[in-house]
This record gives sequence, C-alpha cells and structure tokens, in this order.
Amino acid sequence: MVSLLTKVPNISKNTRKKKIANPIIHDFIASLFLFNEVCSSQTLKEKQFNNLTNLLNERFCRHKDYFINDNVFMSNYEFVKKVVDYLSGKCIQYNEGQKREFYVGQRQRCSTFFTF
Repeated sequence: MVSLLTKVPNISKNTRKKKIANPIIHDFIASLFLFNEVCSSQTLKEKQFNNLTNLLNERFCRHKDYFINDNVFMSNYEFVKKVVDYLSGKCIQYNEGQKREFYVGQRQRCSTFFTF
C-alpha cells in the first residue's frame, strides 16, 4: 500500500510512514484503494468519491472550530483529504478519458484505468 501512496502528491515519505502506522488510518486508506480497484461501475465510483469529498470539504468544515486546536486530528484529516482528493481526481480523469475512448475496446479502457 505504501507504493500506492507514493503516487499521492504532497505527502512526504515520513508522513506516509507515520500515518499508515495508525491501524484506523491504514484500514480506511486501504479500503479506499481497494474500492477504487474493485468497483467496476464508474458511475458508482464517481458518486461515492463525490460523497466522500463532500463529507471532507463541507460537512467536516461546518464546525471546524471543534477540532482546529487538535493537531493530531487535523494532521490525520489533511492526510485523508489528500488521498481522497487524489483518488477522486483519478476517477474524474478516467471518466473523461473513457468518454474520449468510447469506441476503443473494453480491454484498453480497463488498462488505462489501472495505470498508476
């Protein structure tokens, strides 16, 4: 999983190592990458990443004053947000690429999606 996280921009090696050492963060991030690989419905994938992005960008920020002074929570939040933004961006980029490659065979579209 660390090799997958190396593709996420703006996360240092030290930060990756520290955050993945937390079992809750590890399992959540692993679930996101697994969902991204296993889910075959691009529509479902895009919808779920949009829901998750909405949760992180809007709902969590409504009462940010509750957590702003908790450095551990804020650090974990920023790490998870970077991973979600990365995966969400890949999902959208793939969807746009799929539209361009609509008449190309299914095999090529799948190989385009799984390129990390």
